[in-house]
Amino acid sequence: MTDKLTEIPSLTTPIFSQNGNGVSLEEVLKLAVDGNASDLHFKVGSPPELRKGTKLVPMDNYTPLDHAAMEILLEVILSEKQRKRFSEVGELDKSLQTTAARFRVNAGMERSGPYITIRVIPYDIRQVLSLGFPTPVWREIISLNHGLVLVTGVTGSGKSTTLASLIQEINSTQQKKVICIEDPIEAVYKKGKSMIIQREVGVHTTSFYSGVMHALRQDPDILLIGEIRDQDTAQAALQAAETGHLVFSTLHTKDAAGTIGRYVDLFPEERKGDIRSALADNLAYVLCQDLVPYQRVDRVLAMEIMKNTPAISNLIREGKPEQIPTSIQTSREEGMITMDQCLIHLHAAGKVSLDVALHYARRKEYVRKELNITKK
Repeated sequence: MTDKLTEIPSLTTPIFSQNGNGVSLEEVLKLAVDGNASDLHFKVGSPPELRKGTKLVPMDNYTPLDHAAMEILLEVILSEKQRKRFSEVGELDKSLQTTAARFRVNAGMERSGPYITIRVIPYDIRQVLSLGFPTPVWREIISLNHGLVLVTGVTGSGKSTTLASLIQEINSTQQKKVICIEDPIEAVYKKGKSMIIQREVGVHTTSFYSGVMHALRQDPDILLIGEIRDQDTAQAALQAAETGHLVFSTLHTKDAAGTIGRYVDLFPEERKGDIRSALADNLAYVLCQDLVPYQRVDRVLAMEIMKNTPAISNLIREGKPEQIPTSIQTSREEGMITMDQCLIHLHAAGKVSLDVALHYARRKEYVRKELNITKK
């Protein structure tokens, strides 16, 4: 559908063309939800494409989008104020919802024009038990009274799902005040035992840092900070943990040692010693995760778990993150597990292939040795 509309378009406006028939964004979003896709991708010159597991799948018989169709799509998704901002900065995040699900939208600009990525966020928040934690540490995590819990991983590794499940479990079992500062708001929590306040950066607060500092004056028990992106937010998260709050947040790091290094590196050299000490005292858990191809369904959770035991705390304080994997590896009784140990377990359980286990392994030779595999 390429003709520019004279009326304001909506979710039900035909934008796409399938076999010559007009299809609305609402219909495409429902197809994605019904088809268990995690993401949708829209780009000039390509038909709509779905992310299913690790594969990007073009939608059958859909005509490639032209500039006019993409312009209408942007009008459907973005408000006038958001379109103005998008034209100025070339990128924008927001949330969207239909009767089928909620969605996280990211719009950007590239060589051929605008492109849009939409993440599917089901209304039903998954139960923690269904996620596939390799050890039951989640029970201890949701019972913490204070401390910093970092859920880390690459984009698309399920961090938001894990956080939402943990918050929902708290909501179902405890009488707490939880303040969530997100960009944008993703999961929406139903009324439970807890009071949950959700604030969106750019809508309800100017930044993660500002949202956290105001939240500290609002008598919270728990803070969820959508992402630690800068020094100010990292400092605020530590301050909240130091003052007796339980803080959840995320970083884009692949393992526990890298998470410590990344956190410390957000600060100038003269402050790094103090930050290591603060992390040693206040960090509770690091959960590093990935979603890896599963033998029978799309993907399965693989997770490295680091608990801040006295041994780990000493390594953080002394600036020896390279020794953290060995400490995790020998502390299974504490509920800890390395990513490699988790992959070995998943392979032994028949959930992932050897090729997948080796592809995602941090130390491939260790995995080969543990699985008795002779290198070809």
